[in-house]
Amino acid sequence: MRRARGGARIERLAGLPAAALLLLATVAAAGPPATPPTAVPSSGPSGSAAQPRYRNPMDLAVTPDGTTLAVVCSGTDSLLLLDLPGGAIRREVAVGRRPWAVALDRAGTTAYVALRDDDAVAVVDLASGAVTRRLAVGPGPLDVALDREERRLFTANDVSGDVSVVDLDRGVETKRLRAGVRPRALALSGDGALLAVANLLDDLHRPAAQPVGQVTLIDTHRERVVERVALPGANVLQGIAATPDGAFLAPLVRPKNLVPLIQVAGGWTVTNGLARIVPTDPPPRVGADGEPPGGTRVEQLLLDSRGRHFADPSAVAVSPDGRTAFVSAAGADRLLVIDLQALRRLAGGPSAPAGSDPYLGDRLDLAGRFVRAALPTGSDPVAVAVAPGGRAVYVADRLSDAVTVIDAEGDRVAGRFSLEGPEEISPVRRGERLFYNAAATFAHQFTCATCHPDSAHDGLVYDISPDGLGRNLVDSKTLRGVRGTAPFKWNGHNPDLHTQCGPRAAKFINRSPGFTPEQLDDLVAYESQTKVEPNRNRSTDGRLTPLQAWGRKIFERTVDNTGEPIPEANRCSFCHSGPHFTDTRSFDVGTRSEHDDAGIFDTPGLNDLDDTAPYLHDGKALTLEEIWTVYNPDDRHGRANDLSKDELNALIEYLRTL
Repeated sequence: MRRARGGARIERLAGLPAAALLLLATVAAAGPPATPPTAVPSSGPSGSAAQPRYRNPMDLAVTPDGTTLAVVCSGTDSLLLLDLPGGAIRREVAVGRRPWAVALDRAGTTAYVALRDDDAVAVVDLASGAVTRRLAVGPGPLDVALDREERRLFTANDVSGDVSVVDLDRGVETKRLRAGVRPRALALSGDGALLAVANLLDDLHRPAAQPVGQVTLIDTHRERVVERVALPGANVLQGIAATPDGAFLAPLVRPKNLVPLIQVAGGWTVTNGLARIVPTDPPPRVGADGEPPGGTRVEQLLLDSRGRHFADPSAVAVSPDGRTAFVSAAGADRLLVIDLQALRRLAGGPSAPAGSDPYLGDRLDLAGRFVRAALPTGSDPVAVAVAPGGRAVYVADRLSDAVTVIDAEGDRVAGRFSLEGPEEISPVRRGERLFYNAAATFAHQFTCATCHPDSAHDGLVYDISPDGLGRNLVDSKTLRGVRGTAPFKWNGHNPDLHTQCGPRAAKFINRSPGFTPEQLDDLVAYESQTKVEPNRNRSTDGRLTPLQAWGRKIFERTVDNTGEPIPEANRCSFCHSGPHFTDTRSFDVGTRSEHDDAGIFDTPGLNDLDDTAPYLHDGKALTLEEIWTVYNPDDRHGRANDLSKDELNALIEYLRTL
């Protein structure tokens, strides 16, 4: 490793061809180096020690002239501008709270940066580094895209589950279009007619079913949703890209969540794949013979092979000629090079029937035919950008504070740009790397983040224990704000996080030796400092609306509507007490199903409740209303049958603020 002029560190790999070395030519100094990140107060287990403030690059884009790489850093609330090809940091721009994604205009003069915690988009002049304006959008924007004319801007809003449409001439949001569950990524078709939205989680369904992922298609001219494309068996869609032939590519996870996890040694309990989505030509027309037109075709193929898995495929980019795709496997620290012509031939091509072969997505013997290379990256590669002309590919290594440079002509790693993050690697940082890496699982099939994306949950129910098929199904819990909520597991048998993530996980989930004691300490340090997301259901000053305040009175009531005292153990606020709204005890509240061996379950905390559906230990309640209207006939789970519809609505509105 050496330090290049201009402040950037560059790692070079020996034995590269001349074309690759040209990508890393030393650049002249272009101004003072950016100020390095500093330490910030920790939210870790001790609550007092300072944690380094890492860059955490989340997204990147290359200007059309190929001279600048824009890198969004969520950890330092900034946009870095790097000179190419050398990678020197030319400028750092403070943009707002937790920037998550960036889009550049065709002129390469303006950047649009999605700000997750500000519910806004920062507009940045790249020449001056000034934020020229801020555009208000929906809650929690995670991606941003421009229409073909660059008159409108779209954002994928994680919290509200929709897509904002912004008129750039007026600088105002004009519409929101309903997407799916936690929309994550956007891609505009080559002709600009369609906007595809990859939704992180599947539509909610009863627990005795596999997930069904969803890609939402929006007609950009009419500004309306035209199709909700189902991806059977898929979940955790984190990226999407358009191909020149009119299709979309979306990396995905295919969890066999209803297969007992003790079968993970079979190699396919959790698999990782890629969907090719081929929309019907809009607008759909009925044929001359009266037959309805063919629908959008979905082809799913696994990126995994027997004994070789690529956990958590997250981002995808396509070469300008449409012959190659690049998929980052975040849990495997690899960038996969995909031969798209081979993939199309394998999937059946344009003559394949609607829906394609549903079994292709479960075959572990096909990836070798279209996965051309698996190139090493830094830790947790989460974003990919292809340079104009397609000679170079850049990968954002979130947990390495770096950018890996790929020589696309030779399918080789050309080097790595350091983003000048802190030198110190803290225990929390080490634990985060473990959380997002598959090294501790059998055949490296999945990570902690596979079931807990963003340290939250995947909305699925799993068959974990070795007690027979379909017995004791359990809902995946969020890990946000988990500190102080012991014991763990729905039956409360794990007294602390060390037990939860140590022997239990190694035996029943990872099917591996698991973590060393030192690694387990680091993993627990990371999990112990996770936080719940900002709650948009509550005002910034913490005041409740009249309806929410009414709901709080119902939550805390001691007497029912007939005037009869409610027994202490049957009051909402008795079990759900304290800062996390749990007394950390276990009770039988009548929610046992015929598939459960016991009916006593741990009292879950209620923080982040609005973002953790489905509910109850086995996920059978799809909404908060169902907890009491369907699964509490005898008032064993809180006195609720005397509540009117308005009172129940008020209670739920209060719960959504926690």
